[in-house]
Amino acid sequence: MFYFFLPIFFFFIYILFNNLFYDFIESNKTVRVVLNTYEFNYLEILYFFFLNIFNFNFKNLLIIQPYNLVFLILFIFNILYFFFIIKKKSKIALISFIALCMCYNTFHNYKLYKLSTGLIIGIIPFAFFLNTLKDINNKIIISFLFFLVSLNSRNFFKDDTNPNFVFNYKTEINIINDKFVYFNYLKWNKEQWKLYEEFTEKILLLKKNCNIEAFNNLTSNGFFTLLAYDHLKINQKLLWFEILNYEPNLNNLFYNFLKNYDSYLIDNINKNLDRLLVITTSNNYPDLNYKDLNLNFAGKFKVMKFSSYYGRNIIFLYPEKCNL
Repeated sequence: MFYFFLPIFFFFIYILFNNLFYDFIESNKTVRVVLNTYEFNYLEILYFFFLNIFNFNFKNLLIIQPYNLVFLILFIFNILYFFFIIKKKSKIALISFIALCMCYNTFHNYKLYKLSTGLIIGIIPFAFFLNTLKDINNKIIISFLFFLVSLNSRNFFKDDTNPNFVFNYKTEINIINDKFVYFNYLKWNKEQWKLYEEFTEKILLLKKNCNIEAFNNLTSNGFFTLLAYDHLKINQKLLWFEILNYEPNLNNLFYNFLKNYDSYLIDNINKNLDRLLVITTSNNYPDLNYKDLNLNFAGKFKVMKFSSYYGRNIIFLYPEKCNL
């Protein structure tokens, strides 16, 4: 039991020493923010969670969400294990309880990466249970069957278990680019790489000639923030923020995230106009208006466009006083 909690102990030591504890607490508001956005209550999202995990549709279990069978087994096992073993005051039952509690993060977004960082620890009580079986044949059969089910959990085509899969007909236009440390293992379209190369070049040019110090990303592409991080101070807490003309629900989600996590974003932009770079979309220029958010770029920034096809609707804003 000591070894189970040791990584958790080091995790909290790390966030405390790096002043990240408050951010960690704030990050747990995510489910509540989503609830407010879509006007769900906890009973409704709990109902949706059970609909997802107990989806016995043959096509879903074998093709669409093959990983669901693994987590369904772990979910049912840990419920039974917890209620039957808790009477014996077993420490392992506590791990089952934690695994079940961590399903909370999947209520609003039932995805593999959420399950793989929560319910997956329920495999520890499962392994402990297998070890207690006296019949070696039962151990082998159950272990082998679970292994087979786990093998089927990753699809060999593009889906949420394999988002970086490249189709055969795209192998020539999707390439690896070693210029970017964060993304050098990814295969992207040449035009997409061109966009990020242009973005980096423009940042270096403007930083050198215009005394630029900070950066704001007002698009839904968080990769821009990661690329800018090596060169400029990031003037926001969220990786991205965008108001779209055609996505009212998504706009509301962005807005609620902003209000909960980065309520001073607009103020911070207005305070740093003379030394700030902003990347945004053409629909948010010259005005970004949504509910009580009002930001006007006219007369304060010059516009720089991208030549990449992937950047056709993206613009770079730099201070009006800057002359290149």
